[in-house]
Amino acid sequence: MNNFQNQQHKTFSLDHLINDPRLSRLFSESSDSCAVQLWILQNNTDENIHNRIVYGRIVPHNYSNHTWSYSKEKTKNKTKVTQLNLYIDSNLCNLFLTSLCEGDNLALISEKLSLNSKSEFNELYGTVSLASANLAYKPVSYLLNRDAYDLNAYSSPHGSASAFSASIVQLDKPNLLLLNSCYDAEHIDIIIKKLNSDTGLSFNKTDEPRLGDIELLVFPTLNELEQDLLLIERNKDNNDLKIQLDASQLPDFSSFQFRLNLFNDGQIIYSSIAFATHIQEKIFEYDFQIDELIDTITDASEVEVYGYTESSNNTGILCCRWGVNYIREINLNGTILTDQYQPIKLDWLEKNTSPKHYSRIQAALTPIQTCPSFDSTVGNRNNDPWVITNRSLKSISKKIRTELQPSKSEGEFFLHREGTTNPSRLELVEWFQQLLNKHQNAQVMLFDPYFDITGLKLLNLHSNKNAEYLIFTSVPENFESFKEESSESYTSSNKGEQQRAKTLSQTLYHNREKLSRIKLRILGLRAETLHDRYILILDQSNKPLKGFHLSNSLQSVAEKYPLLITPIPYDTLLKVEKYASGLIHSIAEKQNNKSEDKNPYIQTIFDSSKITRPKLQNETLDFLNNPSAGNVLSRWTGEVSLSGLSGDTLKEQLTTLTLLQNNALDLSQTNGFVDCASKAPDDVNFFDEWIVISELLAHTPVSAVYNSTLSETPHFLENLKNYLYRYLQDTKLDNSKNTQVIDSELLTNSLNGLLKNSVALYHLTKQLKHAPLEWSEYYAITLLWQYAPEKLVILAEKLLDEEKLQSTKGLTCRRVVIGQTVEQMVMSAQINISEHQLTLLLNSVSPFLQWIGFKSIKEKIFQTEEVDLTLQFLSLLPEKHRLTFLAWIVSKLQDKSDRFTLLREKLIEKIFIELPDSLSAEETQDLIDILKNRAPNLIQANARIFEEIIYPLLQTKQVDYDCVSKLWLGDLVLELESKNTTYRSTFTHITSGKALNICAYLFANNTNPQDTFIESIKKTLKKSQKVVEQPLASTSNWSLWDDAITTAMWILIFTQWVKFYQLQNRVNTDVIEILITDARDIAMRQPMHEWEQYLDSPSSELAACLKEVEQLVKDTENKLTQFD
Repeated sequence: MNNFQNQQHKTFSLDHLINDPRLSRLFSESSDSCAVQLWILQNNTDENIHNRIVYGRIVPHNYSNHTWSYSKEKTKNKTKVTQLNLYIDSNLCNLFLTSLCEGDNLALISEKLSLNSKSEFNELYGTVSLASANLAYKPVSYLLNRDAYDLNAYSSPHGSASAFSASIVQLDKPNLLLLNSCYDAEHIDIIIKKLNSDTGLSFNKTDEPRLGDIELLVFPTLNELEQDLLLIERNKDNNDLKIQLDASQLPDFSSFQFRLNLFNDGQIIYSSIAFATHIQEKIFEYDFQIDELIDTITDASEVEVYGYTESSNNTGILCCRWGVNYIREINLNGTILTDQYQPIKLDWLEKNTSPKHYSRIQAALTPIQTCPSFDSTVGNRNNDPWVITNRSLKSISKKIRTELQPSKSEGEFFLHREGTTNPSRLELVEWFQQLLNKHQNAQVMLFDPYFDITGLKLLNLHSNKNAEYLIFTSVPENFESFKEESSESYTSSNKGEQQRAKTLSQTLYHNREKLSRIKLRILGLRAETLHDRYILILDQSNKPLKGFHLSNSLQSVAEKYPLLITPIPYDTLLKVEKYASGLIHSIAEKQNNKSEDKNPYIQTIFDSSKITRPKLQNETLDFLNNPSAGNVLSRWTGEVSLSGLSGDTLKEQLTTLTLLQNNALDLSQTNGFVDCASKAPDDVNFFDEWIVISELLAHTPVSAVYNSTLSETPHFLENLKNYLYRYLQDTKLDNSKNTQVIDSELLTNSLNGLLKNSVALYHLTKQLKHAPLEWSEYYAITLLWQYAPEKLVILAEKLLDEEKLQSTKGLTCRRVVIGQTVEQMVMSAQINISEHQLTLLLNSVSPFLQWIGFKSIKEKIFQTEEVDLTLQFLSLLPEKHRLTFLAWIVSKLQDKSDRFTLLREKLIEKIFIELPDSLSAEETQDLIDILKNRAPNLIQANARIFEEIIYPLLQTKQVDYDCVSKLWLGDLVLELESKNTTYRSTFTHITSGKALNICAYLFANNTNPQDTFIESIKKTLKKSQKVVEQPLASTSNWSLWDDAITTAMWILIFTQWVKFYQLQNRVNTDVIEILITDARDIAMRQPMHEWEQYLDSPSSELAACLKEVEQLVKDTENKLTQFD
C-alpha cells in the first residue's frame, strides 16, 4: 500500500517571508530604520569584471539616510570582496527585496526607491543583480544565541541574543566560488576571510550554509542600540535563576511564558515552564527555584520564551531561544618561579635571538624541573561522579579501539633493513613503489644529505617517464664535474663523504643512458646547507600534494638503523614546501652572484648529460710559507736552527724538534710572545712578522697572551694600530665567510636613542672572532684594547663616524672591525673593565661608545646596590652627560625592589642639584624622554616620573606648564589613536588611571588655548561613534567594537577629571561637558552593570575609576553650591 499522497508541488515565496509576523520589524510601515548589507565578489578576468552577491543581510538599525556606501580597499588580487551598506526605512525593504528577487540590478533599484548613490557606485556595482529563476526562499528559523555554542547548526550572529532568521537562497552556490571555471583555493580563501572579518561569522565552519544567502534577521531581545533586553541571572546563594524580559521588541504579545531546561552531561535534568509576572510596562519577570543538588550539577541552561496574544486561545508562539554553558571545573598545572630559580645562561639561544623575544627567552631558560610545581582543580564533580566514570570509560574505550583497529595512515616504520629473514627491506621497496605509482604525473622532490646508490636504485626501479624527480643531496668541498672514473686518493678529513659522493657520481656516469629515460636531476648542495630528509610530492602547478619526513637516509650504511616515515600534515606541508622553495631560490640567487666560486652553493651532479666528481683537497699551515716564519719561530721558541727557514724546510725542522706533529703545531711548552713583540721591526717587515706572531698566538694558552710588560712597548702597539689601518684600506673582504655584524642603525643612533632600546651588552657578544678576520686582526684589536685602549677608541670613533656618513648594507671591513672592537669592549665591560677604559668610553665623542660606558656603570650599580660606590661612579662621568645618566638610571630603578629605594632617592636629589634654574622646551622634552625609559609614550610610562620629578619642577617653575602639558596630552592622543589596543584594553586604576589624572591636571591648569587637543579628542570620539553605529557592531567585529567603547570610556574618565579640576579652579566647563556627553553616549552602549560584571577585570577597573571621579565631581559641585 502506498502511504504517500500525491500533492501539488508548493514552495515558499518571498511573500511568505515578508508577511511573516516574526519579521515585521523589517517591513513595518512605521518607517523604522534598517540596514541592508551586501558583500559583492568581483572577479577580474579577461578585462571583464564579474559581480556576484556572496552574502547579504537585512537587520534592524537605529538610523537611515537612504544612501549607498561601500568600503574602498585596494588590492592586487584578481579576487575582491566589497561590503555595500544601505540604511533605509523599513517601509522600503519590501520593494527593495521584491525588485532584487525579480532580477533588477542595484542601479535600477536605486532609481525606483530614490536612493542616493554616486556615479562611481553605479559604475562599479550598479549591474549587481540576482538570477530570479534560480532563487529559493527559506522560511523563518529560530537561532540560538552564538554564545550557546551549538555545534550542530549555525546560530544567531549575536553572542547574547537569539534571532529569527529567513533567507533568500541562490541555488547555484557552488558556482559562486568558481574562478575561470575552476575552484581555486586562494580565491576561495580571500572570500571566506573577508566575510569572516566583516561579519564575525565562520563561513569556513558552522556558518558555511549562509554563503550565497541574503539573510533577514530580527533580534527579539535586542534594542536598536544593540543592548540586551533579556537578562538572566543565576543566584547560587538562593538556588534560583531569574529571567527578566523587556518586551519592547515584541509589541504584539500581552503575556509571556518562560521555559527553563537544565542540563548535565548533555541530558536534561530539570525542565519547568511558567507564566512571567508583568512587573511594569513591557517588563516581565520570573524566578525559577532550583533544587540545591540539581543546581550543583548543572552544566548548561537553556531558556525559551513563548508569547501570547489576547486572541491566541492559549497557544504560545516561540519568541526566543537562549542558552549558556557553565564552567564546572578548571584544572591548573603550574610551576612556582622565584628569584631562587633564575634563568640559566645559554649563549647559543640568547645571542642568536632578537632582543624583542626577551621574555620568551627568559621563560625558556628557566629550569622549571627544579622548581616547585603544583596541580590544582577549581570546582569538582563530587555530586555527579557518573560523569567522570563515563568519560573515563569513553576515553579508555576509544584508546582500546585505536589499539585494536588503528586507522591506516601513509606512514611506516622499518626497524632495520639487514638480513634475509627481515621483511623490512621488502616493505620499504613496496611502500616506495606504491608512492611513486600513485603520483605518475607529479613532481617528486627528495631531500637527503646522504643520498647514495641505494636511493638511486629505488628511484630508478619505480620511476615513471611522465613524472619529474628532483634530488637534493650534500656534496663535500671542491666537488666538480667529471666524465671518467677517478683513481685519485683523498686526504679530506671526511673520507666517508668523499667516498659516497665519488661512488654516487661514478654510478650516475656509468648508468647515464639507462637514467636518460626519466626526468631526473640531482643537485649537490654545500654540506652545511642541508640537514633534514623529506619527500615532497607537487602537482604540475607546483602546489604540494603530500609530504613525508624521513628519520634516516635511504643510504646503504643506514640499513642497520630504524627508518620512520612520517606523513606531514597539510598545514605543516605548506610551510615545508615554502622552506624548500625558498632554499632553492636563495641558493640559486647566491650562486648567480658567485659564478666563479670554486666551492659553489649549488651544482648539478646529474641531469642526464653531466656528471661531477670530487677533487683532491689538501690542508696546509699556510703561514709557515711566510719568509718571516722561521725568524719569528726562532725568537718565540729560542731555537736558533729555525732562523731564516720557511715552507717545507721549516716544517721538517719543526718536526725534528717535535714542534710539528701530524700536521699540527704544538707550542704549548714555549712562550716567546713578549720577546717577539719587543724585538719586532718597525718597518714594513712588521706586517709580515705580525701575521706569523698572531698565528702563533692562536696556538698559545690565553693566559700567556696577556702580559703587563706589553704596555712598555709603545712602538709595538703603534705598529698594531697601523696594521689595522692598513687592513681597512687594502683588504678585500671575503663575503663567503658567515658572520654576524652589528646593525648600522644601532651603531649610528644618538645617545638618547640608544638609552631607550632594549639591547643588552651580552646581545653584542656574538662570537669570539668574527669570521672574515684573521688572527692578525683579532689579536691586534685584543691587545690594543688591553694595553693601549686610547688608540683603539680613536680608531673606533673614526670608523663609527664613517659608518654614519657612508652607511651601506652588507658586510664591510669597517663593520667587521667595529664588531670585533665592540666584542672586546663589551666583554671587559661585563667582567673587569678598568677605570681608564671606562673613562675613555664615557668621554668618547661617539654616542655608541658612551652608551657602552653607561651600560657598564649600570651593571656595576645593580651588582653593588651601594649608594657611596654609585656616587663614586658618577665622578667618572663628564659633566655634559651627568644629568642624562642620572635620569636614565633613575628610570631603570623605577620598578626595582625596595632595596633600591634609598639609592633612588639619592639619585633624584642629585638630579635636582644638576638641573639649571630654568629648562627650555627642548631640555624639558629631553629630560622627560629619558625618564620614560622604553615606554612608547608617557601614558604607559611610570607615573612616578611625574609625581617625584616633574611635579616638583612645575611647582618651582623650572619647567613650563604648557610645555609639559603638550607632551602628556600629545601622548594621550597618540595612545587613543594607536592601532595597538593592548594597553587601552588592559586598563588598571593605579597605572592608566593615574596617567589620565595627570593629563587632566595638566589640561585644567594650562592657561593657554588647547583647541588642537580638543579637536583631536572629538575626532577620536567620532571614529568610535562610527564603529558602534555599524549594524551588529559588537558581533561583526567584537574587538573593534570593544576598543571603540573602551576608548570612549578613557575619554569619559579623562574629561570627568578635567571637570573636577576646572570646578576647583572655578573655570567654565561648557566645552568639557559636550565631550562628556558624547563620550558617555558611546561608552554606555555597554550598560554600566556589564562594565562592572567581572571583578578585577580591566572593564570593572574602568567602571570603578569612572565612579570615583564622578563622585568627586558631584561632591565638588555640592560644595560650590553651598558656598555660593
